[in-house]
Amino acid sequence: MAKVTVTFCQVGNRSIEGGSMPVPRFAGSRSEVLASGAASVASTLASGDPPGSGFVSVTAEEGAVWIACGAAPVAQLPAAGAPVSGFLVLDGQTRDFALDFGDRIAVLDR
Repeated sequence: MAKVTVTFCQVGNRSIEGGSMPVPRFAGSRSEVLASGAASVASTLASGDPPGSGFVSVTAEEGAVWIACGAAPVAQLPAAGAPVSGFLVLDGQTRDFALDFGDRIAVLDR
């Protein structure tokens, strides 16, 4: 069982010189911790940003997880010859993803 922290946020800011910076914005960010297992578990939080501008940062601890996203996501492990939607997040790794409005994250032990 892994501990998975998901942080929903907006990305983008301006530097003191006025240049664009593609960094997570702290204001308005929301986090949730999920305990992964043998069955898919989905976040209760969802992207609340306008479509195309929502982001999530996913960090796995104490194990690798397979993740999926969507309005009602279900994480599924890929099998040979049977592709599924999703990404692998290794133990100790943080991955960032762009989301649509209302997307949630589901996790499953790898």
